[in-house]
Amino acid sequence: KLQFLYLIEFAPVWGYPSGDAAVAIAMPEKRARDDGEEGTCGLTVSEAEALGARLAGQLSALKAQVEIHLDGWKTRLETVQKAVAPSNAQLAELAKALALERYGHAAEWFAPEPPPVTTLVALSARDALEISFARDADAVVAAGAAYKKLVLQALGKAKPEKGGEGDGAAAAEDQTCDRKQVVRELGKCLNAITASMRAAQRLDRVVGNRISMANKRLFTYRSAAAVREGIDPSRLCDVPPTVAGYTKVLDFYRLTDARLYSFGRQFEGPQHFVDIKRNVAILSVWRTAIEAGEGRAEGNGGEELVYNNHAVSGENAVGAPNPNLTAPIFDACACEDGLGEVYNRAFDAEFKLITQFVAERFTAAARYRAVLWSKKPLCASCSDVLLKQVPARCPTIALTVVIDEE
Repeated sequence: KLQFLYLIEFAPVWGYPSGDAAVAIAMPEKRARDDGEEGTCGLTVSEAEALGARLAGQLSALKAQVEIHLDGWKTRLETVQKAVAPSNAQLAELAKALALERYGHAAEWFAPEPPPVTTLVALSARDALEISFARDADAVVAAGAAYKKLVLQALGKAKPEKGGEGDGAAAAEDQTCDRKQVVRELGKCLNAITASMRAAQRLDRVVGNRISMANKRLFTYRSAAAVREGIDPSRLCDVPPTVAGYTKVLDFYRLTDARLYSFGRQFEGPQHFVDIKRNVAILSVWRTAIEAGEGRAEGNGGEELVYNNHAVSGENAVGAPNPNLTAPIFDACACEDGLGEVYNRAFDAEFKLITQFVAERFTAAARYRAVLWSKKPLCASCSDVLLKQVPARCPTIALTVVIDEE
């Protein structure tokens, strides 16, 4: 019975075994019974009780975790309950107020996300700890399903057979009584296992309620939104190479027609930035000095901003234009993206920005300080261009690259 004992005494509680894996450990087909019989029947009442006790222990461990997290879960639920309260009209007014606060006289060109919607987005999915707990709960339910299968098999074998006639009738009656008792005891074990499984499934219902409530409100808000008309991309200027600049880009294009201004994933309707596939990058360049004579640098004592633009990865995408590929300044190469797709990176946001600056504003006689901010990490192609090709071709550019999603 070593395999069975391993399941009861030594199997890790949080090993996330599938139901089939648990069955493979303890299935009676995998071991011979004491009487030498093989089959789907070999689970005894004591073994079934041990399975129920083990599952109850796992459930208790989960409940201890709930005690630790429950107050935080309830607080987050209360936060969502407050965030779903404003009407769509009230959310629109909140967005206008936020645009005025951020962009002043240019507020009419921007559509920030209303703060309650931002809150709902943040709380519309499980965080890392909640995912871990859900995985633990699923493991307990999967183990319970495996145990339940074993007990059901034992119940099927233990059901009394019809009694015979003649001299063996009395013996058969006694055996029937014994089997009925076994069935009753196994039934209790089955009920206990089922109850533990149901309890495990309900432990984080506060989290589930929060997620459901947040997503329902987000759906109704987004479904009622209209596409913003009359967008003039030239109005988006002075975009700093920072997270604030990235936010400014999103605020400008939020609720615009996704067919005209695509950031990936969404291709029609008002742009909500639910899932931004393409990278967004921002480049600012300052001229710090101009060479005058034999290596002597002359400046005006300060820096002059000579280039500022943003770009979205993709051909004919938002921001900086496509590079001239017939006479390329830098060499982009094909490499793999985060999803495993391989393609040429000549239309990456970073590549378009640095190419446009060098083609239109760079002069070898000047020195520059440049900051390139990228939402996503650099691919192999952009790393080579920015960190090797730019210093080699344009040594007077002091380039700093800032990555938001390290």
